[in-house]
Order: sequence, then structure tokens, then C-alpha cells
Amino acid sequence: MRQRFVQKLIVAGLAFSLMTPTFSKNANDSNSVRTASTTENVGLKVGEPFTKARARIVKLGWKPVRVHRNDGYEFSGTEKILAERGFVEVDSCSMDAGVLCIFHYRKASECLRVDTKGEQIRYMSVTEWTNACPEQQ
Repeated sequence: MRQRFVQKLIVAGLAFSLMTPTFSKNANDSNSVRTASTTENVGLKVGEPFTKARARIVKLGWKPVRVHRNDGYEFSGTEKILAERGFVEVDSCSMDAGVLCIFHYRKASECLRVDTKGEQIRYMSVTEWTNACPEQQ
């Protein structure tokens, strides 16, 4: 029974990784900093606390994008907690393989999407990022 559960988690993780965009490694940096190819280097690191990364993103001039302004989407669970605490850029959170959340930012004509894992805000960490813009409502 437990083995079947673990197999399902592995398959879910593989499916998730196949659906996510690819990244290019910053050639000037030997650590785990990864940047989306068309987005300026915001110095994000895989595993970095989300609140720390968000503070730097905003300090660099990126503006949170309120994705669900007029579409009637009702937040629930972690999404609702994030929205109530002022994280207006939350797009969605999934419980499929732990809590995975998506956040969107904009700077001029560029977009930045940050994906995180973790259920509680203080334990959320960056898993990846792209230059993907949110879908139009």
C-alpha cells in the first residue's frame, strides 16, 4: 500500500516537472542561482525562503500582479491565507504534491513567475521561476 502511494508521488512529480518551462544557468555564477532566459537576474535561488526572495524582487522594482482581480475566482486554503496577508500576486496553489504555489510579477513589459513549495508562508521556498506572464482574464 505504502509503495503504491510512493509510486504515485513519483509519477505526479515527474508529470509536474515535464509541464514546467526550462531555465538557463547563469554562466557567471557557480552556485545554484537559476534565471529565466529573458528575465533580468533577480538572484533567485532554488530552496531560498519565499519571503526573502519576494522582498528582493519588489526591491528590484518588480510589481506584484493581482491575477484574480475581476474573474470571480475564490481563493481557498493556502491561497486564501496568502491573499488575506497581502500576497496579492498569488495565482494558485495546488495540493497535488505538497503545496505548490504560483506568484506573478511585472516590470515594464517583462513578467516573472515564481513557483514555491510549502504550506505555511514562513516555510515556503522557491522551486523555480520563468518569464511567463499570467493568462489574460
